[in-house]
Amino acid sequence: MTGREGSNGVAGRRTTVVAWLLGCLGLTCSAAAFVFYGLGGHRVVVIYGNEIGITVGFCAVGALIAARVPRNAIGWLMLATGVVSAAGFVTLVCLGWLGHATVVGAPRWLTTFAEMTWMPGSITLFTLVPLLFPTGRPPSPRWRILVWTSAIGTAICIVGVATGTHRWVDFHTVNGLYHPAVAQVIFVGLPLVAGSVVGSIASVVVRYRRSHGALKEQLRWFVWAAVLATVAITPVLASGAHNAITIAVQFLAVVALPAAIGIAILRYHLYDIERVVSRSVTYALVTALLVAPYVVLTVAASRLARGSDVAVAALTLATLALLRPVRRRVQTRVDRRFNRQRYDAARTIDAFAGRLRDEVDPDTVREDLVAVTVVAMEPSVVSVWVT
Repeated sequence: MTGREGSNGVAGRRTTVVAWLLGCLGLTCSAAAFVFYGLGGHRVVVIYGNEIGITVGFCAVGALIAARVPRNAIGWLMLATGVVSAAGFVTLVCLGWLGHATVVGAPRWLTTFAEMTWMPGSITLFTLVPLLFPTGRPPSPRWRILVWTSAIGTAICIVGVATGTHRWVDFHTVNGLYHPAVAQVIFVGLPLVAGSVVGSIASVVVRYRRSHGALKEQLRWFVWAAVLATVAITPVLASGAHNAITIAVQFLAVVALPAAIGIAILRYHLYDIERVVSRSVTYALVTALLVAPYVVLTVAASRLARGSDVAVAALTLATLALLRPVRRRVQTRVDRRFNRQRYDAARTIDAFAGRLRDEVDPDTVREDLVAVTVVAMEPSVVSVWVT
C-alpha cells in the first residue's frame, strides 16, 4: 500500500466519522426538541410536520449519503441543512419551554435564529436538491448560475423576513431587528428564489431527457417522491388545519423525498419504482375499502346486538374472506395505471397458458415459451433444455 493510498484511506475514515457525527448531532437536537416540547414548549411553540420532516430526513439521509458517497455534494448539502434546521428547532422549543419571561430577555440574534432556520431547508428542498440530484453536480457548467441565485436569494429572503416581522408569532414578543426599510430587500430575494425553483425543475427535465439506464431510474424515484409528496401535502396546507393527523401527513410527505434520494443514490440495482408505487396505492385503497366499512359496521352491529361477540366475529370473518379477492382486483386495476409492464406481462402469461392447453407440438410450445419469457421477464439470455 502506497503512502497516497494510506492517506486516502485515513481521509475517507475521517470523512465518514465527520458525516456520522454531524448526523447524530442533528438527530440528537431533534430528540431534545421533542423532549422540551413535551415538557411545556407546546404551550408556546407550534411545530409543523414539514419542518420535522426536513430536520429528521435531511440529517439521517444526508449523513448516510455523505458517509457512503463523500464526493457527492447532495449528502453534505442535506446534512448541513438538516443540522442547521435541527439547531434552530431545539432552540425554538427550548425558548418556549423556558417561558415567556426568559424569552423576552433572550438575545435578539438567538430568537431570530430560532425563528428563521426553517427557510434554508425549505428553499434548498425546492432549488439546490433538484438541481444537483443525483450526481451532486448541475447538468452542465452553465447551470451553476442557479446555485448562486438560490444561495443569494435565500440569504436576501432571510434578511427580509427577519427585519420585516414586527412580532414573533410563537413568543408574542417584539422583534428587536424589525426595520421596514431593510425589509424591502425581500422584493429582490423572492424573484431570485422563484427563478431558481423554475430553473431547478427545468434542470430535472433536461437531465431526464438526456439520461438512460440507472440514471433514469434514479430520476424516476425522485420525480415519483416529489409528485406523491405534493399530492399528499397540498390539501393539508390548503385546509389550514393543525392537529396530529396533519402533522403526520406533512412529516411523511416531506420525509418521502430524502428517503427516495437516499435509495436512488445508494442502490446500484434500484428497486422498481412502479412496483413500489403500485403496491402502496393498492394497500391504501384496500384499507379504505375494507377497514373503514368494517369499523363502521362493527360499531353498528355492537350497538344493535348489544355488544354481542358473535356479530363482531362474523364481520371479522367476512372482512378476511373479502381481503384476498378485493386485493387481487384492486392490484390489477392499479397495475393497469401505475405498473403497466407488470400488467402486460401478466396478460402475456395468461394468454400463453390458454394456448398451452390446445397446443401439442413440442417445437411450437418451446418457441412460444421463449417468446413469452423474453416479453415478460426481459432476460439477457434464454436457454431451453428438453429431456
